[in-house]
Amino acid sequence: MMILTLLTVTLLLLGDCLEATAVPASKQGNSNQLLQQHMETSTSSEVKDNLIEQFKEKWEAKHEAEIIQESHSNPQNEKCNLKMEHNKKLIELYKKPEKNSPAWTTKAGSHWNDGDVCLLSRKALDECDSDFVYPLLVTGVGRSGTHFTAYTFSQMGLQFIHEGTRLDGGVGWPYAVYNNTYVWEHERVRNGRFAFVAHLVRHPLKTIASLTTYKEISWEFIAAHTPQVPNLDKIVPIERRALIHWVTWNRMIATYADKRYSLSVNTPKTICEDAGFLPHYCNRGESSHAKKYHRDHTLLTWDDLFAMDGDYAYMAMQLAMEYGFHLDPLCDNTPPPGD
Repeated sequence: MMILTLLTVTLLLLGDCLEATAVPASKQGNSNQLLQQHMETSTSSEVKDNLIEQFKEKWEAKHEAEIIQESHSNPQNEKCNLKMEHNKKLIELYKKPEKNSPAWTTKAGSHWNDGDVCLLSRKALDECDSDFVYPLLVTGVGRSGTHFTAYTFSQMGLQFIHEGTRLDGGVGWPYAVYNNTYVWEHERVRNGRFAFVAHLVRHPLKTIASLTTYKEISWEFIAAHTPQVPNLDKIVPIERRALIHWVTWNRMIATYADKRYSLSVNTPKTICEDAGFLPHYCNRGESSHAKKYHRDHTLLTWDDLFAMDGDYAYMAMQLAMEYGFHLDPLCDNTPPPGD
């Protein structure tokens, strides 16, 4: 009798252990199955609102923490790849802008009609005079990681300062345009130009949300250099203003930048190497302890942006895919610095 009892207890314990060890695999199987079922329903004739609501309820709410952990350890994990395919289908659910919509072509820059290429940017060109040519400019829409990049460059031993120019170049969003003076500038560029221009981009949902904390002086500078959008600095809600700015500013930089970078897949070391700095500098100084510039702001979804301005939201989605981002920001690996 005692032997039978011991055997029963042993089997129960063994069953518990097997069940416990099966939990992670079970969770993985359930989550993959759930997503696969949702992918199948996303091709049905359900209306957009029901589709997106199902997606949020069945996937994002239950697996957000899991996705964040996995995407940072393996950007190409199966869930994120599947979700990328799902989100590519999502864009088909939204209405394309009309052919005459300004959202298709509008870009920042205040000298497009002057016929002078030297006034479009501070990119060093043979036909443009300058007193000094700096090796590198890193620019983009603000809150895309310029603080992090400038700090890392300084840790490498290079002469850089955020929103200013030193011997090795400049880092800052205002330098994307040509102007005599720049907002927030610490050390003036004067009549200098830049040999290599790196275009820094970040996920639009993250960047646009962070841009809502911009001060009025920044919006005034942006509006002055975005004449194709009259009174941009007065557009409300501010999220719509930030959306339009993200699209138009990135479009402008793309016309003259040498190469585009995202800190989700590149590092300042890559930019350093592409700009021609010596390996002695590029191979040192990168640190996970770089300064973080967190600012409190609301989180945004694609639905939020489409509700404010469908045309520009559609173009932001298109640019995000062109830049290689997952439309779901949970699957994007851009580091926190830059908020």
